[in-house]
Amino acid sequence: MTQLDFITRPRDVHANSIKAYSEDRIKLSKRARLILEYLGTLSAAKTDRQIQTGMGYRELGMVQPRITELEDCGMILELGQVVSQNTGKTVRQMAITEKGRREIQR
Repeated sequence: MTQLDFITRPRDVHANSIKAYSEDRIKLSKRARLILEYLGTLSAAKTDRQIQTGMGYRELGMVQPRITELEDCGMILELGQVVSQNTGKTVRQMAITEKGRREIQR
């Protein structure tokens, strides 16, 4: 048995260890971390466009993929929806989670 066999065989690894390992594996891109830190400074949920303009990015595409990435890993969550003043369409409002706050402090 090699060391790799030991690591990859789930029955030999306690469930808590697997969970801790997967939580530590979250590696944020530089922009995702900046967005997370920005949301950590706010007291209210913001739309993707509000995050984009608040951070000084010229295009929505510069933040939307990272916002989705942060949501997928539980660092931020959708708190509500509003009608966009720019498009008239319903858009999400995002806020940082406790997990996101812990990540900022790391």
